[in-house]
Amino acid sequence: MKETPIPLHLIKFGGSLITDKSTYATPRPSVIRNLLRQLSTVTPLPPLLLFHGAGSFGHTLAAQGLPQHARQIQSDLQHLSQLIVDAGQPLPLPLHAVHPHQHATQLHSPQWWQSLLDSPTLPLLHGDVVDGTILSTEPLLHLALTHLPRPARILLLTQTAGILDPHGQTIPDGHTVPDTVFHQSPTPDVSGAMSGKHHHALTLCQQFRAQVTIASGTPPHLLRDWLAGRFVQGTHYFPPIPETKS
Repeated sequence: MKETPIPLHLIKFGGSLITDKSTYATPRPSVIRNLLRQLSTVTPLPPLLLFHGAGSFGHTLAAQGLPQHARQIQSDLQHLSQLIVDAGQPLPLPLHAVHPHQHATQLHSPQWWQSLLDSPTLPLLHGDVVDGTILSTEPLLHLALTHLPRPARILLLTQTAGILDPHGQTIPDGHTVPDTVFHQSPTPDVSGAMSGKHHHALTLCQQFRAQVTIASGTPPHLLRDWLAGRFVQGTHYFPPIPETKS
């Protein structure tokens, strides 16, 4: 009998979670430390790729237009990645930053993605400016799943407990989210804010049959619980169960 491969796990630290999007290039060190601390307690880690959003290290300047800010955005995002890598140093969690603009010709290579997955250290990728164009984190997730075809679980961590209804309550089933719940972001966002996350989650679920969860990254144990396969509060996108042939 053919063994079912261990699912690929893709985790994104949202930019609005790990930075203060109202102030240019301002990280939230305590949030970053909490997330990395949870990761460091899970042994062994499953097949995992880690991603982070740009937050105030990218959206503020990107909203003012490219290409005049492209190099500064790249530099700022490298700085944010290094802050995260450095925060993992005191923990048994070796990270290494992967900057997509430095690997533009490899982003469509299955061998390159597999090499990241096989790395002895945990790869940390991020949204970036690649060849003068914004490449947000969600399209990077799409590339990863395209070139690493296997069952997948995806966790998109934000400031809120998933997608909220008009009363502030979490909508648990992502397939029932109405577009009327989305509003314009009060801070610069060139990737579609929560509406963009929702539509990307639907695409990843439907196209790759991935299990996707949008959840808050602020609880002290949510990330660890998700990695352990426990149910967590959030908005969930589950692929339909394939019909069995009689």
